Order: sequence, then structure tokens, then C-alpha cells
Amino acid sequence: GIFYDMKGNLQLALRYYNDAYNRYNTIRDTGKMVQATMNIAMVYQEIGKDKKGIASFKSAIALGKRLSRDSIMSLVYFNYLMLYPSSIKSDSIPVYISRAKEIAKKYNDKRVLLAIQQLTADTYIKNNQREKGIAMLKQAADDALKNNLYFLSLDIFIDLGDQYISTDSAKAVDYFKQALEITK
Repeated sequence: GIFYDMKGNLQLALRYYNDAYNRYNTIRDTGKMVQATMNIAMVYQEIGKDKKGIASFKSAIALGKRLSRDSIMSLVYFNYLMLYPSSIKSDSIPVYISRAKEIAKKYNDKRVLLAIQQLTADTYIKNNQREKGIAMLKQAADDALKNNLYFLSLDIFIDLGDQYISTDSAKAVDYFKQALEITK
């Protein structure tokens, strides 16, 4: 499914993610079932079928509660928070962030930890704590580069540029140029 997802053929992506889910179900691989369900949820979001996307994320979370090795769950929680924050009760958001962070720390998943840091920074900015959020984004960008997580650092630099676009266009352009350098 990932091949078709990356190529933008979302109907085929759904078909193959569902096929993968059914195969994993046959062999009782719950971790892979959770991953396939999360991927299905993300495709639903991409095609605008948000009710199905949210339902699929909730299914992935429920299914993930049965896992003994829960490493995939940090990504499930993170993606759910990123794609559907308004569908989550505001008092539950810190709980999901905490769970995602706890699991990512347990498995030393630096990519998810830095993505959570970016999400947390954006939340600070949205809640009128701009300086704290910007500082956190800058630190996340530096840490992503230090860990050779170029795709993630690219996203963070774009986020930083977006944060400055209306207040300091020169600084925004600098961040966008840093993002462009990563792509070379």
C-alpha cells in the first residue's frame, strides 16, 4: 500500500493496506494490524473521509491496547494528534502526547520524539506562548539535523518559516532556504 500511497493512488493504497490488514489478521500479527489500520486512517484523511479516518485511528488505538510490544503506538498516537486534533477532547491531548512520548522513549525512537516536540511547540504557539514554541522548534530542528533525520528537519524548517511569514519575511526566507538546502 505504501507504494501507491506515495504515488498518490489512494484507492489502490486503501486496497493494499486492507489486504495487508487481512493477511496480518490471518497470522495474528496484531502489531502489523495496528500499523495497517493506522495507514488506512491516514489514507481516509487524505481523501477527505474524516469520519472513517477517525474511526480507523480509534480502532488502531483499541487494537494496540492488546500489544505486548507497543512501539508502533507512539506513531499511532502522534499521527492521530496531527491529523485530527479537533476530534480529541482537549483534556485528552496531553494524555495522548504523554503516551506517545513515553513509548517513543522506551524504544529510543528519536524520530517520533522530535516529531512530538514539533507538535508540542506548535501547540505552545497556538496557545499564545510563541517564544517558548519557537525555541522548541529551533531545538527540534537542530536535534533532527544532529541525528541525520533530514526529512523531519525539512518539515521543522518549513514550520519555522511558516511561523515567521507574516511577522518577519526575511527570517521566514532564511528558514525556507535551510529547508531547500536539505533537499539538495
